[in-house]
Amino acid sequence: PARCGIVPGTFSPGFGLGAYERWIEQLSPIVFVSDEGVTFSTGDDTCAYLMQDRDLSTGELSHLLSMAWPDVRWNGRLELRAADSLPLRLACGYVALVKGIFASDSSRTRAKALLSLDYATDNDVFCAWNALREQGWSARVYGRPIGQVANELSSLASRALEDREERRMLDALSQLWEVRMVPRDTLLRTWERTRPRTSDETAVELYGEGAVIPFDKLEGEPPAGSTSVMPVLS
Repeated sequence: PARCGIVPGTFSPGFGLGAYERWIEQLSPIVFVSDEGVTFSTGDDTCAYLMQDRDLSTGELSHLLSMAWPDVRWNGRLELRAADSLPLRLACGYVALVKGIFASDSSRTRAKALLSLDYATDNDVFCAWNALREQGWSARVYGRPIGQVANELSSLASRALEDREERRMLDALSQLWEVRMVPRDTLLRTWERTRPRTSDETAVELYGEGAVIPFDKLEGEPPAGSTSVMPVLS
């Protein structure tokens, strides 16, 4: 948790590079790799502690920075941890959403007004995050129903995207939201259709719930509610 999530103070007035640097300095980076390729375990040592003995090379400093994983960071390219586990098609849709909002001045301004982000605090962001985790599509974020927010954000992004293929990728994501689903729902549904059946499920299918299963047909433990009978030898 100390290396991931939202960087403390991100939504505070005056947040900038200095605040981000101070956050990095207090992190414990797990490991440190020297220019000679030697890997050291750092334990509880902070980045500030590791930097106080000598000036680090660009490569060493880059490695230290790579030990921090905020939800969003710029590392030569924009990294969004929320997309890590998405299928490729939906990850592309997420990228299109971000591009449509943040790469457009008008969309970005409207999105900030929609969410009242000029007045948001770190606590507001955490409250929205917790509400989504606990209530799903019933949640209200920044004072508005999440379904309404999702629809308006996807519409903003779609209007700003000039490339038809990018709009098509965004549609794949926004269509899920329209029926109040998220990518996890599609994954679970696919898994339920394709996963191997357990021995319990197979037994219930063959013999019925609570059936008496012949001992010679039993594989493993009998399913809950059923009975196995061993034949009696005369």
